[in-house]
Amino acid sequence: MLRFIDSLDDAENIRRTVQEVCRLDRRLPDMVFRGLRPVALFSSDEMLSPKFPDLLRECARYSNGFLVYLFQVDPSPEMYLEEFGFFRVAEFPVETPSQAVLDLLEWAPAAAPADDVATTGRTIVWTGEDGGWAIWVDRMLEIAVLAIKPGSNSFEPGSMAGFPFVSSHEALELIGLTFPNRVPEDFQLTFLANYGPTH
Repeated sequence: MLRFIDSLDDAENIRRTVQEVCRLDRRLPDMVFRGLRPVALFSSDEMLSPKFPDLLRECARYSNGFLVYLFQVDPSPEMYLEEFGFFRVAEFPVETPSQAVLDLLEWAPAAAPADDVATTGRTIVWTGEDGGWAIWVDRMLEIAVLAIKPGSNSFEPGSMAGFPFVSSHEALELIGLTFPNRVPEDFQLTFLANYGPTH
């Protein structure tokens, strides 16, 4: 069974890797990636689907990586340490079974059975040990963005047969469900400038 990390050194090492590819002080619609090119969008709900671990494996293969990192940005991963003894940070081999990955997202401490990533995680980053790719998941806006490091290796979202990627305009429709009226025009323009069209 996969577990969250309880070592400060290990958590900080993963944070450094995440900070090399993501701007943790930013949120969508601003550009949240460093040195990576956004290539695909999808509903944040897909993070909980059986197809999501396949996407993680495909991303890792793209960069010839062996490890996948999960780093919860919001709420802060440190807030769990004092109360539960772990950071909301994890690492696991790329060949980890899909169900084990999904179980990790739904695992919660006995003292707070509703406090799992699937329920309370608002912003989550996935990446690999080499930082060749990253997925930014914004559960509040109901959207996720996949970005890769431009290079000689080819990665086409279309090669992930059956994974429900969406266009940038479809992404804005999903985001619109989180606003009381309509998505503000300045939000739309900034989002499209940074993330659309992605494929």
